[in-house]
Amino acid sequence: MAKASNSSGNSNKSGLTTASEPDNKTSSEEVTSESVNLRGGNMDTKNNNDSEAVMREWRTKILNGFLIVAAGIASVMTVATILDAISSPGLWSAVIVYVILALLVVVLATFREID
Repeated sequence: MAKASNSSGNSNKSGLTTASEPDNKTSSEEVTSESVNLRGGNMDTKNNNDSEAVMREWRTKILNGFLIVAAGIASVMTVATILDAISSPGLWSAVIVYVILALLVVVLATFREID
């Protein structure tokens, strides 16, 4: 009768007992400062500046997306507020403040490339 094998390919051993045993297929590698430098692992000022540039680019992209969405919503809400103010004359003072704030958001979204 043949031995039953589990999903790891080992016969008659559970996966938990073989998981802690070393694997002969994996070669050990000595970590030296040269190997770290070759792989870009040390945190010198060049890598630090690169990460700052990546973070700045990511923040700018998120802010630009937020401003575009906010400008679109503000534009739609401005039109809705003006339509409400046509039927209720007491709302015009609020409409003026809201239009000024909405225009500010639209200007920020439009000129977002200015540093």
